Amino acid sequence: MISNSSTGPIIIGLIILVAVVLLLSCKTSNKIPEDYDKRMVYFGGGGGFTGQSYEFCLLENGSLFNVDKNNEDHTYNMKLKKKQSQEIFTKIDQLSLLGLAYNEPGNMYKFIKIMKGADEAHNLVWGSPSLEVDSSLESLYSELITLTKTSEKEKNEK
Repeated sequence: MISNSSTGPIIIGLIILVAVVLLLSCKTSNKIPEDYDKRMVYFGGGGGFTGQSYEFCLLENGSLFNVDKNNEDHTYNMKLKKKQSQEIFTKIDQLSLLGLAYNEPGNMYKFIKIMKGADEAHNLVWGSPSLEVDSSLESLYSELITLTKTSEKEKNEK
């Protein structure tokens, strides 16, 4: 017969083991699911003297990621309110960005890449001083960049 004093440490050990296993299994992935079939918009820029670049990805569901171009890791940044995300994708539709064709990066460049799933992508790259860019595209780009700055501010306040 097992006494109560010897089963206590065994039960506590089992509880700790189960808790550790559960915590390790809850790790979030830094990759966007390959089967994500809704729209995504990648945006960023770079160039100049240092050649540094930056890239972000906004999913239609409102998740915003920083993208590491070296290994394609997507680091979760924040979740936008549903209304805010819908407004961005509505603007993309209203501006008919899929009908625009810009591919003139220049020394400093900006880009927006609109995707639906992994197969369909429409790239817009601009920055050449000789290229006149639609002001509504610049406005959308500025709005997207502002979202990333807002998310950084929120992180620093926590």
